Amino acid sequence: MKKLLLCVCCFLLGGLLLANDPAAASELIWKPINPSFVGGDPLNGPFLLNEAQVQNDKTLPKAQTDSLSDFNDTLNRQLLYQLSSKIVSAAFGESGLNPGHYVMGTFTVDISTSASGINVSIVDSKTGGSTTVQVPYY
Repeated sequence: MKKLLLCVCCFLLGGLLLANDPAAASELIWKPINPSFVGGDPLNGPFLLNEAQVQNDKTLPKAQTDSLSDFNDTLNRQLLYQLSSKIVSAAFGESGLNPGHYVMGTFTVDISTSASGINVSIVDSKTGGSTTVQVPYY
C-alpha cells in the first residue's frame, strides 16, 4: 500500500514538473459595444435599440381626445403665436402693441409698456399657472 501511494505521489510530482511550461499571456483588449462611445461599432445600434425595446415592459397610456378639445388647443396655440409675434414686432419693429387686459380662451393676458420695455403677464385660468415675460427695447 505504501508503494502504491509513493508511486502515485511521484507520478503527480513528475507530471507537475514536466508540465511547468512558461505561461503565455496577452493584453486584455476592451472594445465598446455601444455605438455612442468612441470606437463602438455603428452596426450595433439597431440591435441594441431592439434589445432595449424588447425589455421595456412599460406602455404609454392611450390619450383619448375629442375634436372639441383639439380645436380649443389649436386655437389657444394660434392665439399665443399671434401674441408672441406682435410682442417681437413691437419690441424690434415700428408697429406698436396696445397695452391692456385680454382674455383668450383659458388665457388671461395683461400687456403693459414702460420705458425699459414690454411686460406681458399670461395666466392660464384652467391650471392656475402664470408666466411673466419682459422684453427690453433695443
